[in-house]
Amino acid sequence: MATNESGRDDDDEENAEGDERDESAPRPAVRRESDDIPAQVPADEPRNRAERRAQSKRARLEAGGGRAGAEAVDARPGRKPPPKTLSGKSGLDELPSWARNIANWIASRGRTLVVGALTVLLAIGATIGWRFRVERREASAGALYRDALEIQNARIRAADAPPDPPNSPPRRGPTFRDIAARNRAALAAFRRVSATYGDTPSAPLARLSEGNALYALARYAEARRVLEALIGVELAGQEPRLRELLAYTFEALGNNERALQHLQELGRIQDGAWRDGAAYHQARVLYRMNQPTRARDLLHTMLERLNRARPDDPTGPAGQSAVYSEAQDLLREVAPDDPLGRRAPTQNREELIQMLQRQMGGRLRIPPGAGGSAPAGGSGGGAP
Repeated sequence: MATNESGRDDDDEENAEGDERDESAPRPAVRRESDDIPAQVPADEPRNRAERRAQSKRARLEAGGGRAGAEAVDARPGRKPPPKTLSGKSGLDELPSWARNIANWIASRGRTLVVGALTVLLAIGATIGWRFRVERREASAGALYRDALEIQNARIRAADAPPDPPNSPPRRGPTFRDIAARNRAALAAFRRVSATYGDTPSAPLARLSEGNALYALARYAEARRVLEALIGVELAGQEPRLRELLAYTFEALGNNERALQHLQELGRIQDGAWRDGAAYHQARVLYRMNQPTRARDLLHTMLERLNRARPDDPTGPAGQSAVYSEAQDLLREVAPDDPLGRRAPTQNREELIQMLQRQMGGRLRIPPGAGGSAPAGGSGGGAP
């Protein structure tokens, strides 16, 4: 019995010693359910390195005040701060005040400027489109007017005319049997131009040609209405033709006074470039009106002026040979005793050759086949 008690006492001592050793040794950690829940971070605490860096930077800039405080606002998370220059200022701060004012003005009125720019672009586009349309219409009108002129100048070939030779070149364009048929076709073509393209420069020219066709068809009243409507209209230099047609039309209608008015106006057009032809026709109309004195004065004055012109003057007798010859013929009829109406007596060929020989000092040589006697010292032996 004593032995058992001593054994239990030994076991109790060993257990006590073991408990002392366990308390001094480190104990294993006990896992709790709260260990799986992450620690709560305050809302104002940065969550990563970038936010901590930005927060630190804002704190430093706010402590500096002034411009740094303003720049700190731009440095908040999610917004890229303006680039820095070597001087430590932003690119906008480097600009002069007037440039910053302009930039601020543009920024504040950006919407207005965009609307204005779009309006200008639309106006430019509309102008270009309108001009393109006008040019296309003018080109189409010009082509149609050329076709009408081709009809006006078309070939006349009678029904009983012999056929063309086999090797003759082909003729382009229409062919008409008589002048009246051609004038009727031309009249319809000119009216088509003015009706289709009345707002183009070709329309007044087409109406002028329409009046000419009406005059050629002896439809004088219609021609007068068409031609008088063209007075004062731009005709691309064709005003002399308009005045001449009006004079002929009024003369055909028996209104000689109005015909004289248009002929006088014809003589003043383009610095008097048509004065000689206008003077001749005025004299002709005056002579028909039984006013031979006025007709003689006009013809005499015109012939005197032409005789005083230089040989190389295109308004002299050489350049106005048709008018000069007709004026002489009319002057002889109006005033037979007027010396300017007399033609110079014609010389025969031998007399002309002798006169030229004297003027050239005997150096004139008559080529073979030209006729006449060979000059002295020539190689010819009589009439070739």
